[in-house]
This record gives sequence, structure tokens and C-alpha cells, in this order.
Amino acid sequence: EMPGSTDNSVWDEEGDEHTYESDMRQREWMQMRQRYEAEGLREGIEQGKEAALQQGFDGGFPDGTELGMRWGNLAGKVYAMLNFRSGNVDTPEFNEFHSRLEELHDDIQRSMKDAEKGLSRLAAPSSETHTIDDKYPPSSAMISLTERVQAAEQQFYEFIRQK
Repeated sequence: EMPGSTDNSVWDEEGDEHTYESDMRQREWMQMRQRYEAEGLREGIEQGKEAALQQGFDGGFPDGTELGMRWGNLAGKVYAMLNFRSGNVDTPEFNEFHSRLEELHDDIQRSMKDAEKGLSRLAAPSSETHTIDDKYPPSSAMISLTERVQAAEQQFYEFIRQK
């Protein structure tokens, strides 16, 4: 060794190679770490989205099913009455009744679409409530349509009994 030189001298080839390899390993490690951190972050976000989506589905599916059954029950009753055909029931009064049923059916379809839009904007209901009526009280449209369907059923059965 030359006098005054140290192990970390600029001319020390072994030190340069060690520093270069160390720097390369450090850079490779940082790049790999950044890549895996980014991949892990993306995967974590995706898993979080899936978990939140599943939680929302699990919470909303029973309520949506119950509300859908309410609307479907009304629509089904009217649809059944609309499709009832009998040679015995062919009077001007029944034909007028049939026209009113078609209007009622259209009103139910519109209200169902409005209710669906309204549900998609609702915040999650409180878990403290126990019945669907507590969570989502029947709307005035639902109450009115239910009353109209009940009246139509009574009138329908009167037509059937007359024949």
C-alpha cells in the first residue's frame, strides 16, 4: 500500500467494486420493494372493495327481496286479473273494468321503478330496527296502489260470481 492511502481510497478497486455491487443491490431492492408495495396496495384495495360490496349485498339483499315481493305481489294480482279470459265475462262493465286494470298495472310498474331508484339512494337502515316496515315504511304510493288493487280484487270477484 502506498503511504497515506486508506482502505476506502479512490484508487482501491476492491472498494469500488464492493460499493458498486452494494449500490446495485440497494437499487434492485428498492425497485422490487416499490413494485411489491404497489401490487400489495392494489390487491388490498381490490379486496377491500370486494369485502365492502359483499357486506352491502348481504345487508341489502333481504330487504330488497322483501320490498320486491311487496311490489311483485301487487303487480302479480293485477296481471292475473288482466289475463283472466272467460266467455262468460264479456260485458261492457267488465271491459271498462279491464281498462282500469291496465291503468293500474301501468301505475304499479311506474311506482316500482320509482321505488327502485329511491332505494338505490337510501343509506343503510339502522340495524336497531327489526321489521321491513320499520326500516322502510310503505310509501304513500304503495299504500294507494294496495288499496286500489284490493278494490279491484273485490270488483273482479263480483264479476266472477255473477257469471
